[in-house]
Amino acid sequence: VPRAASAAVADPHLGHDSTVYASVVDFDRAGFWGVSLDVKTNDRTYSGLRLVFAVQDRTLEPRVGDPALATKQLTLADVKGVEEVDSSLAPNPELHRLTIAQAIASGKPSVIAFVTPAFCQTRFCGPTLDQVVTPAWTEFKDRVNVLHVEPYDIAKARGGKLETVPAVQEWKLLAEPIIFVVGRDGVITAKFEGIMDYPEVRAAILESLK
Repeated sequence: VPRAASAAVADPHLGHDSTVYASVVDFDRAGFWGVSLDVKTNDRTYSGLRLVFAVQDRTLEPRVGDPALATKQLTLADVKGVEEVDSSLAPNPELHRLTIAQAIASGKPSVIAFVTPAFCQTRFCGPTLDQVVTPAWTEFKDRVNVLHVEPYDIAKARGGKLETVPAVQEWKLLAEPIIFVVGRDGVITAKFEGIMDYPEVRAAILESLK
């Protein structure tokens, strides 16, 4: 039996008729696990909803406690314009000045965000960039490296073909968005995937600065 989950937190997403409830659970072994849900919304009740999912012994991508990979993704130094490495409507060039390798060798904590606002397959990349990555850069840019890495080759994605960039392949990422917080020593101290909010990422950044 897994350890008790933390209190569920409701996370309403603007523009969608959905609310996500998230909690943290520690599973004591790999294998198939299930969740049974009783949900009441407005005047309707749904009982006995069941989900089954697989829990791996370890993830393919780097874990908390692993060294961050010294990846050399494309930066502003490699392209003619920021739109070649950023699919945002209003790209922030400051998020593309350092390679991951340069960031983790700098002696400063780093926030490495694999997000793609234009080509996201989960619908969460845009909000993650706007509501998590940008606030992190605004608040901590003088003390922390904040990087935005597009998971897909933008030129090919604009042509209708989604092909992951070498950085994603090197980090063995299977989803987006995903954010890693890396300490001064280059070791990953926190990781967030899919739905996240700024307060939890901010807490991890503050911890890395201690």
